[in-house]
Amino acid sequence: MFAPVAGLVAGFLWLAFHHNGHRPGWLLYALLALLVVLISHMLVFGGIGVWGSQDPLRDLVGVALMFVIHGWLSVPVAFIGTALFVIWNRRQAAAIQSAS
Repeated sequence: MFAPVAGLVAGFLWLAFHHNGHRPGWLLYALLALLVVLISHMLVFGGIGVWGSQDPLRDLVGVALMFVIHGWLSVPVAFIGTALFVIWNRRQAAAIQSAS
């Protein structure tokens, strides 16, 4: 349930970070990875808890707890995945540019 949402969020954030051909630095890529995890957790776990809730504040605390529980794994995976994708993307762009 989490992977498709994270993929969509990553795609939209990638487009936002690369508007008009802009290539962000590594710090912004790290921010992108962190935002993917945060937004995806809010969409998946926040949507489950908050919609139709009698106490939304309590449920938001529950969402924060879910992030802490899942964050120890999903944040490093997002950082590593983003770094590998950026490295691959830059190599592909360099190969295409050198072939032209």
